[in-house]
Amino acid sequence: MTDLGKRLKDSAKKADLSYSEIEEKLEVEAGTFQSWISGKTSPDTDTVNAIAKLLGVSSNYLLFGKDELYEIKAMFPKEAKPDHTPMSDWRFLAGAIMVFVGIVGILMMYMRYSAEGIEFSLLFEIMGVPAIIFALIAVAGAVLCIVSSIVSLHVPKEVIKKAKEEEKKKEMYKDYMQVIYEEEKREKE
Repeated sequence: MTDLGKRLKDSAKKADLSYSEIEEKLEVEAGTFQSWISGKTSPDTDTVNAIAKLLGVSSNYLLFGKDELYEIKAMFPKEAKPDHTPMSDWRFLAGAIMVFVGIVGILMMYMRYSAEGIEFSLLFEIMGVPAIIFALIAVAGAVLCIVSSIVSLHVPKEVIKKAKEEEKKKEMYKDYMQVIYEEEKREKE
């Protein structure tokens, strides 16, 4: 008995439906459901969806042993944001603007006072509070950019690997079901 067969058998039992009732509702030949359970034949994709609906389970459960909600959560967990970059984060942008404003403010003050012959090292002593405020704005912006980058890029490697494996498994099963469907189609002809 295949995994699909075991899940078909368990789901039929939980739905309290006999094999003949299922075959009748699906409009398939007698013994077809039993052959799916034993693994002699496999239902096509449309039939799997119909069986899932009839038995009150998801097609993902029948095919992969996981319910649909679990499957979706496994592929797109909250912490995984594959298309999320630090530049798309408003905090990063706000931090970058703060850095820019702080540096430009300090440079403008320096340019003003350098024309008068004052050294850069004396700028903070002469200008006092305004120079310190611009410096703090630049530092706060830099910290905001760094924190934003670290937070937004934190995607566990296991999550990405698992999502790729699940996608590969789905593709393989899709290809397998297509081959089965084509073989059954040829047999009917």
